[in-house]
Amino acid sequence: MFRRDRTIVLPLDAVVWRDADGTAFQRPEITLAWKAKHHRPKDNADLARTWPLLNPTERAWLRTTLAQLHPDHPWLPRND
Repeated sequence: MFRRDRTIVLPLDAVVWRDADGTAFQRPEITLAWKAKHHRPKDNADLARTWPLLNPTERAWLRTTLAQLHPDHPWLPRND
């Protein structure tokens, strides 16, 4: 459950990515959704580095979530 909007609910296996050693990481699109609230220069840099690595499904999830959380967020018009 996303703390900033409890209507956004995902199963744990959709939130966590594990590397080859089994170390758990939060999926990057979820981290970006969390960081979008403050819209700091370092968050913009994280988006710029991460966006090319996201697949279309991850990008769509981030866009949909941002539209729900921050409808006027400057990241929304981002092109693929």
